[in-house]
Amino acid sequence: MPKTEIAAKNNKVLLVQPPSRATTPRPPLGLMYLSSFLTREGIDNDIIDIKGGEHIDIILDRILSRITDACADIIGITCLVTEIEIIENMCRKIKEAKPGAILVLGGAQASSHPEHFINAKGYIDYFVIGEGEITFTEFIKSARRNNNNHDEIRKVEGLAWFDSGEIKKSKPRELINDLDNLP
Repeated sequence: MPKTEIAAKNNKVLLVQPPSRATTPRPPLGLMYLSSFLTREGIDNDIIDIKGGEHIDIILDRILSRITDACADIIGITCLVTEIEIIENMCRKIKEAKPGAILVLGGAQASSHPEHFINAKGYIDYFVIGEGEITFTEFIKSARRNNNNHDEIRKVEGLAWFDSGEIKKSKPRELINDLDNLP
């Protein structure tokens, strides 16, 4: 069995809610939408959404522990503008703990201003620009099928990445017309 097929069977995709959202009682609706789409497409995934009133560093340690214990090859993280520094720090720590994992940032801030994450260019591998359901699913399939070949992955529409300190983007993905078709 080729290596990428083994990875697809043995590895999960982790979807991570930042530690800055630990005190909100709201569920991670965006990650839940994404998870349901991945599940429908046969991609094993888990959401990490740690809730609690502890200091943000304690929540981050709990998130990192879950990530370290998981057999995951791809980690998706959502981000808002108020979380840039928290996300950069979290990505650095994730890469130290799981250097082989691919880190993908999505959400409002990643979509509108991926260049704001220049301080994390060595830790964030890709950005999903816009709606994540189709783009992230195609990204996962391409990364696994092509053994993380950047040239092939970068053909997926709706992605951005750092290249020599600059943001490069693939062709933009069209918006999903029939939202009722999403699980």
